[in-house]
Amino acid sequence: MKTVGAGAAVTSIAGCLGGSGGTGGTIKIGHIMPVETDNGLGSERSAQLAVDQLNENGGILDNDVELVTADSAAQPSEAHSAVTEMINRENIQMLVGTVVSEVALSLADLVAENDLPFLITGAASPRIFAENHAQNYDQFKSIFRPGPVNSIKQAEYLAQYGQFLSEEHGWDTMAVVSEDAAWTQDITDMTASLLEESGIDVAVNERVALDTNDWTPILDQVESSGAQTMIGALSHIPITGMTSSWSRNEYPFSLDGVMIAAQSPQFWSDTQGTAEYLSTATSAADGFADITPKTSEVMDAYQSEYDSRPTTPTFVGFITHDAINLYAEAVERAGTANHREDIDSIVEELQATDFEGSYGQIQFQGPDDEYPNDVYPGEGPGDEFAPFTITQWQAAEDGNGIGDTDGTKRCVWPETYQNGDHQTPSWM
Repeated sequence: MKTVGAGAAVTSIAGCLGGSGGTGGTIKIGHIMPVETDNGLGSERSAQLAVDQLNENGGILDNDVELVTADSAAQPSEAHSAVTEMINRENIQMLVGTVVSEVALSLADLVAENDLPFLITGAASPRIFAENHAQNYDQFKSIFRPGPVNSIKQAEYLAQYGQFLSEEHGWDTMAVVSEDAAWTQDITDMTASLLEESGIDVAVNERVALDTNDWTPILDQVESSGAQTMIGALSHIPITGMTSSWSRNEYPFSLDGVMIAAQSPQFWSDTQGTAEYLSTATSAADGFADITPKTSEVMDAYQSEYDSRPTTPTFVGFITHDAINLYAEAVERAGTANHREDIDSIVEELQATDFEGSYGQIQFQGPDDEYPNDVYPGEGPGDEFAPFTITQWQAAEDGNGIGDTDGTKRCVWPETYQNGDHQTPSWM
């Protein structure tokens, strides 16, 4: 693995691959993520795991595969500089990653100008495809998203999850709290109205600043509203303090939704156990349920290789691992990895993808669909295609939890993959 970016020396420039891709060169895969985060590092490790496994099985088109990685620091300018270096100096043949939608949006023109296959594995904004592919498909045809489902589908699924919680516990009042970021706008616009259409009162529908660090006013507002759950859409904001405050002060509502920090296998220890009862959407149920036969394979391989934080692939890692493997299959079918001379053949085979990954079956929407090249969402959150799973932090029944803790995760929704019941906080 090679690192590029600030302070990192680039030691070689790969020669161009020939038309078949099988010229004895090296196929370089670029990876861009905020690697100081658990999701970013889990993705980088999962990418390296996929590359190592490919090399153990002959590489791609009889070429060795090398991972070139950079830290985006979750900033568009940092990501743009790093990817420019990957393209111009490292001659990468494919780019994978991004968890911040603003970063993915900022890279679209750059990768399109270079006809570079770009597989997005974390950023969820539908704008990436609605504002690019839908306007000029031929220009942006090399950009795909194997997962997650876009935030419009997430908004719908969160409303369905709210309906499930209402049926399960008799809750009739809810709050929706979203961070002020591109990926959450659809959740603010849609989730509350969909809940209300189902007969649930939404007493709070707020957006909070990305620099929020005092959660007391927000938690107090949700409590005063009478909401029985706060459905959050929180990715970039640290929530360790919020979670601890919610638990220790026994706020009389549940915490549910998309809580990215809570996806980390170390979140229980980060919060000293106060994460108990918090639930969050994630991919592959974070490896704690068998979504496909490949889920446990990737989980086991990762844990055999890495024993430091994060101790599981994380939400993004499963998708990144899948993305590299489905790209490898597409390139093998195309007979070339030379995107500069034959991007059409590569795009055609990516469009033909029908891949069983670790987080679900992956197909892409067509050029004439509403979101061209976005992952096909199937018929609902429990469908085999790109399933939307929600796990809850719970106390391990035998006390043998993750690492040396007594906390574990169980998949509580959708029913297709459920291996535990959703628990209400003991103080409610």
